[in-house]
Amino acid sequence: MSTVFYLVTVLAVLVGCCELIGATYVVGWPAIKRPVTIHRNNVVVVDKRLYFPTAGKIKGFRFYSGAIGNAEIQIWRPQRGADGEPTCTMQYIDNRQLFINNNNQVGKAMYLSLRSPLNVQCGDLLGLEITSDVLVSPITFTMEDGPQYHCVKSFWRGISLRGKTYELTDKFNSKPSRKYSLVAVYDEATPLAIGWVPIKRPYVDTSTARTYVDKRMKFEANGEVVGWQFHAKAVGIVFFQVWRPTKYGPCSFRLIGQTRYESKAGQLGIKQVLLEGDERIKVKAGDVIGWRNPGKGVISGWWTYGEQQQCFLKQKFTPVGQLFHLRDTMTYKPNRKYSLRAKFQSCSARRG
Repeated sequence: MSTVFYLVTVLAVLVGCCELIGATYVVGWPAIKRPVTIHRNNVVVVDKRLYFPTAGKIKGFRFYSGAIGNAEIQIWRPQRGADGEPTCTMQYIDNRQLFINNNNQVGKAMYLSLRSPLNVQCGDLLGLEITSDVLVSPITFTMEDGPQYHCVKSFWRGISLRGKTYELTDKFNSKPSRKYSLVAVYDEATPLAIGWVPIKRPYVDTSTARTYVDKRMKFEANGEVVGWQFHAKAVGIVFFQVWRPTKYGPCSFRLIGQTRYESKAGQLGIKQVLLEGDERIKVKAGDVIGWRNPGKGVISGWWTYGEQQQCFLKQKFTPVGQLFHLRDTMTYKPNRKYSLRAKFQSCSARRG
């Protein structure tokens, strides 16, 4: 399978099937001239290599036009096998129509701009159905002997598919290794914010070697942390963390991942740290946010009397992957809010 890399410092990088240009993703095979246009009509072809690496909105399609004809560009949402890979059991999500009406549009790379964007989720797949009356595809493609990465199914014209789940097949009759000159151009969805608003609050922890986990700062879906926002009130080092609850008690957690930040003199205030590539922390629904102060506290907070929502631990080191049994008995003003939140990209079908 192809792999998507997150290379935001590069203007345009092509890696396998996917490209990142600034803040816009491109998913598909390059819109170049390919030799084949003869194609069965009313057959859906979904390429399992062409998955969307994040949620977002498709704003257009690039393609290479090879003949007069019609096609339906489609989005499918696959079920996943035990290995996490997409199966050929898929839900049909949405489509946009493509019409090539005259010879002036044939034999060139073109761009179809969408008046209403197509919403996609992480892990959705790009598909295509040729709807021409004749056995010809308006989009050129290649077909060769080799491994098949497609799911296919023949549908009777006019059937309403959207929202339904279908069993497609993984068998082409001949030359199953194919690439269609079709590319989806889409903008990544704005990450969600999980946690408390990073405003200036009056207090900062003066105790040392403390770890806190706030059970209210919970992720409601699978995905990944793509950044942190916080208010730095003091100089020092802090580790922003993701913890996973366990069956051993209400304050027993396993540390999933963390980001180290050093707050320096002259750089206090509201801050943001963006994470790229392997820096991002993969999370599951139910995971919660925490932080560790090796020394004194860094982020500002507010606390008062009332119900305690944090678990805490006095320990200088918290290795990733280890299980910890934290405490839930703060003795001073246990109802607290700290100016920290995670920037979160929901991605329930992400691989890896």
